Amino acid sequence: MKEPINYQVIKDNGEPAFAVVPYLEFKALLAEAASSTITADEEVTFPHMVARMIAVDEMSPIKAWRIYLGKTQAQLAEDLKITQPAVAQLEHRDAKVQIRTLFKIAAALGIDVEQLRVD
Repeated sequence: MKEPINYQVIKDNGEPAFAVVPYLEFKALLAEAASSTITADEEVTFPHMVARMIAVDEMSPIKAWRIYLGKTQAQLAEDLKITQPAVAQLEHRDAKVQIRTLFKIAAALGIDVEQLRVD
């Protein structure tokens, strides 16, 4: 079981704005994240059903993974702390989604960000 992260939340106008962690814990988190990311030598895989939804049904990878994982747009929106219509926009096949947003979506879906990129 992982140890809890020691952190401090800094608020701006009463709302959480930053989370501060001790430097050594930060380095450990970076190392853990780097080891869990798919490297250039690794193959990105997709379940057949996801690949079919993307290729044949012409769904965006975000929508295909969400459906495959059994989440509704409302559930994903709640996880991302955005609105359901915003999720619908992100799921549009031609949407230009920023990489930092893709990382958030991947984390919310429990997949690697590379599984959302179809170039």
